[in-house]
Amino acid sequence: MKDRIRKLLEIKKESPSDFAQKLGVQRSSVSHIMSGRNNPGLDFLQKILTSYPDINPDWLLLGKGEIFRKPLDNDDIHETPRARSEDPVEYKSEKQQTPEKVIVLFSDGTFRFYGSSDFL
Repeated sequence: MKDRIRKLLEIKKESPSDFAQKLGVQRSSVSHIMSGRNNPGLDFLQKILTSYPDINPDWLLLGKGEIFRKPLDNDDIHETPRARSEDPVEYKSEKQQTPEKVIVLFSDGTFRFYGSSDFL
């Protein structure tokens, strides 16, 4: 993990001090992680991914894939064609359906997950 954080700083051309300031953490926290004394916690990793939305979480957390997220192409987005009439189509189901989960994607690359307990 520390090697990937070191690589991130190298690519972004930031010092550990700049990195700490951008994340809003103490410089000693970054120093302890970079030296291997401490492992980064969940809060620290979330701050990295929030501050650097272009970083691939799989790369940061697992060392898999490319360092940067692949940008979405228009070919990656599939839309369901709307009905030709101007009126919305209403689908009826015999049983009542309740949502299980909702994922909200934000323009900065972050997301928020809502589970079924959030709907009650």
